Amino acid sequence: MLDNNVWRYLLDQKAEQALLEAAPRSRIHIIVAPSVAYESLRSPDDALRAGLLKLITHERWVRLMPEAYSESRDLLVAIKAHRPEWLRERADRRYALRLKKDWTTSPTGFWVRARRTPHEERKHLRALGSDQALDTARAQAQERRDVLRDDAWSEKTPLDTVFATFSTQVAGWNGDNIDAWRVTGCESTGEALLTPGHPYSEWIGGEIDIARIFAPDRASWRRFWFYDVTREQLPRFWLRWAFEFFQSFRKITDGTPADAQLGTYLFEADHVVSADRGFIAVTDKIRSFAPTPIARTFLVKGGEEGVHTLLAFLKAL
Repeated sequence: MLDNNVWRYLLDQKAEQALLEAAPRSRIHIIVAPSVAYESLRSPDDALRAGLLKLITHERWVRLMPEAYSESRDLLVAIKAHRPEWLRERADRRYALRLKKDWTTSPTGFWVRARRTPHEERKHLRALGSDQALDTARAQAQERRDVLRDDAWSEKTPLDTVFATFSTQVAGWNGDNIDAWRVTGCESTGEALLTPGHPYSEWIGGEIDIARIFAPDRASWRRFWFYDVTREQLPRFWLRWAFEFFQSFRKITDGTPADAQLGTYLFEADHVVSADRGFIAVTDKIRSFAPTPIARTFLVKGGEEGVHTLLAFLKAL
């Protein structure tokens, strides 16, 4: 898996053919996360945007599903295991299947549109509020950093010692210390499911009864997150929390939310290549705590040297 900065270096060096030759289909699969495509679509430079999307969406690469799809499917499996009463009596998967087709087999789906008409796809994303969502994510990242700055936690804190409690009694909580990832997942996912049009709802809303989940209060929802599910059942939610936790101790930049998005795909790859030392450092800190193996990191320099290093690395695999 290549970070967005690496794709930019490949484009600048006109190295598409060299990458194809260094990563033969029979031996190496280059995977592309939708978050990388989204970041490229946000570029204000028309020529740069078109060039990046042409390179990133090449048919030889393995183009992944959006992280919301994978996260929501994990959540659905956990609900079936622990809260089958939250399922709809008659599931309606028609909309979710149309969405999946748009990401996989449709001749006019996302990857095709991003390649052929990147400017129009950018307009579409902006109309959906992607820029505002990114601004919100940056603000939230800064807020987490401000909260943790005065806490006992630090970048050296082992992830399995990070717990959370509430200042007052809340329904569904036994009054004990809770793994912090559980509280974060509970609150952020609950808010997402109650937000009209959120991707989680689009992917699994036809199979779960969202109103039933939160009625008459959130006690059962909190017990589900605080005590019932495991990291192994919801690995991507844990991974997103872990990535954002360590990011909180670093300088917040425009790329911070995009790095956290890319981090959710670390289970999908054997190797991740980036020129971003911060991204590499956070990934390496997470590895020993992850519930399942995550990608091994490979740091490259920028520009032409980084491209040569990448190609040599691929040939040596």
